[in-house]
Amino acid sequence: MRLDERKNVILVPQRAVQELQGLQSVLTVGSDNKVVARSVVVGDRYGDGWIIEQGVKAGERVIVEGLQKARPGAAVTTKLYQAPPVAATPHSGK
Repeated sequence: MRLDERKNVILVPQRAVQELQGLQSVLTVGSDNKVVARSVVVGDRYGDGWIIEQGVKAGERVIVEGLQKARPGAAVTTKLYQAPPVAATPHSGK
């Protein structure tokens, strides 16, 4: 049963979203290849990912692996993350 269809959303893996005291954030990589912390507003969960409502724009690079070593302001080398196919149904709620 399809509950909702949304187009042009930003979906990031759940493990890329950090939560501290009820606030969610992700680490992104700027054009200078330095880590930047971003506050985000997450929407519904879809498969193994979160729909990002605010805080990240299309085309921005979100750190998915190596979060333990990444620190804001640090220079990093990136490689493209290959997400597994989405084979789950959407989940509502946060």
